[in-house]
Amino acid sequence: MRNDGEGRPRAPKKDGEFFFFPHREVDSLYEGREPHVVIKEDPFAGRFPTERQIGVFLFLFSMALYLASMSWTAFPGMPTEQLLAHLAPGAAPRALDSMWGLLIRLFARLPGPVAVWAGALSALCGAASVGLLGRLMVRVGYVIRNEPGRESFSRQAQARRLSGLAGGLYLAGGIPFWTASTRSLPATLHPLLLLAMFWA
Repeated sequence: MRNDGEGRPRAPKKDGEFFFFPHREVDSLYEGREPHVVIKEDPFAGRFPTERQIGVFLFLFSMALYLASMSWTAFPGMPTEQLLAHLAPGAAPRALDSMWGLLIRLFARLPGPVAVWAGALSALCGAASVGLLGRLMVRVGYVIRNEPGRESFSRQAQARRLSGLAGGLYLAGGIPFWTASTRSLPATLHPLLLLAMFWA
């Protein structure tokens, strides 16, 4: 039984009663929600936009952005060097990019310029990273212990969806990530693998 500030038993609050700030004489140690069960029930789970819808939107938006601004030829500098490091005879590529290099060697057997296939791979990995980051951010909640009221669940669900959209759009439009996603570079594969580990 919870008690008031003077040690006397205090009757529980009514179902419709809500206090954003507890009374000064009330001990709020055990008031509000239990922080360990915060995301087990999402009050907006079936409402638009859902976690899946946010991820799909971010993926399609960033994929369209990257394909529209992608370099369809071998871009001078590091993108060309990365291609030659895996395709030139006697090349010794870095072990860090071994998975990307394997895909590049497979693309070299397909019709069309390998730079186009490599750029499309970078755009695909970049868009997948953006969508996955957005979905992960929706699942991350900042728990304020003892925050009273049922409305706190709804506020947190709204904040998580806003953070997912903001985080995904920020990553998609960031100049370094946009550059890596529109060139034949392995840089977008690395964050995709990292985010996939967090998702698993």
